[in-house]
Formats: sequence, C-alpha cells, structure tokens
Amino acid sequence: MGKNKLYAIFDRGTKIGEHTSKEITQLYSIPRQVVSNYADTDMTYKGQYSFEEVVQEEEKDSLALEWDQVTKDVSVRLRGGNR
Repeated sequence: MGKNKLYAIFDRGTKIGEHTSKEITQLYSIPRQVVSNYADTDMTYKGQYSFEEVVQEEEKDSLALEWDQVTKDVSVRLRGGNR
C-alpha cells in the first residue's frame, strides 16, 4: 500500500507545517481536494493558505534509483576504481 502524500502548508508565505491532506482538512477545515489541486496549480486558498507537495527521498521511483547506481558505477570506473 502506498504512503499518503505529505503537503507543506503555508500561511501567507510562512510555512506552518507538513501534513497529509486529511490532516489539513481536520486541522484547518480546508477540503482535501483543494489541497492537492492548489498544490498542483500554485494557487492560494482564500488569499491565505498555499500548499506544496513534499517529495520524500524514499519515494524515488526505480528508474531514478537505477540511474543513481549507473552514474556511481561510471564514476568509479572513470576514476580507475574497482566495484
């Protein structure tokens, strides 16, 4: 099962926390769909709140992880090292 997305919430540009959309709904009475839509469009909710999706390191997809490994391997080989 996938993890819930985290969103940073800002009050007039000042970061006030990181929560799931469900938590933001419970804490600030902002509809869940507003959080994800406004995060995608960089809009401000009621002239006060804005949102950004928090990208967690462990969420890298397998292609990105494979790319990281390939670039490390190439770097080691270019330096004449053994793997």
